[in-house]
Amino acid sequence: MNVQGCLVRLGLIFKVVLIAEAVILPVIGVFCWATEQRSMVEFAQTVQIAAALIMAVGLISGYGGWRSVRSAGYQYVRTAGPDDLAQRLTRDRQDLNRTFGFMAWTIIIGVVTLFSGIVLQLLFT
Repeated sequence: MNVQGCLVRLGLIFKVVLIAEAVILPVIGVFCWATEQRSMVEFAQTVQIAAALIMAVGLISGYGGWRSVRSAGYQYVRTAGPDDLAQRLTRDRQDLNRTFGFMAWTIIIGVVTLFSGIVLQLLFT
């Protein structure tokens, strides 16, 4: 991959993380306000808990999500279709790419959120 392609990809990552943080932090702020957590330290701790939850959702999706895709019935249905081997492998590769892509985004956003919670807690304690 060339340098310009990497810069474009990094710009995309930066924009997505910035938009996600612009949504996550105000939602956490409203939640803290509604639950009578008015200090900045309590807000920072809630941000850290939210970051852990975001990363947990991503890790759970890496293991097949909330439903069991490893069950025998699910695997039989996947292999009993009219597709040949190459089509099934292509479909399975695309499913893995979507799963790990979602997991990567949640880990990146979760780490940035966790870091911002730690910085807030260090600044206001």
